[in-house]
Amino acid sequence: MKRDEYEVILLNKGFVFEKTQKGYPSKRGDDDVYTHPDFKFNFYISHVSEDKYGLLTGKTIGEQLENVCAPNFEDSFAPEKGYYVWVDDAFVELMKKL
Repeated sequence: MKRDEYEVILLNKGFVFEKTQKGYPSKRGDDDVYTHPDFKFNFYISHVSEDKYGLLTGKTIGEQLENVCAPNFEDSFAPEKGYYVWVDDAFVELMKKL
């Protein structure tokens, strides 16, 4: 999926686009930051590999969402961080279940 495809789905599910910021690590490029009224922490649409975008979360939200739909990708830019990542069909499935 492309970055704008993620955005359309997120906005339709009640997420709010907050800003675009530099990703970590910097070789990742830009992150689009989203919030949702039902969650305390941010969600990120970001490059998770050289050629793939995905929904990336930290541990707290990731553990909550993992029970809804398992993440299906490992972040290749910072695997040591243990980010939770949903791409393509798993992202769509997660959004259907929220």
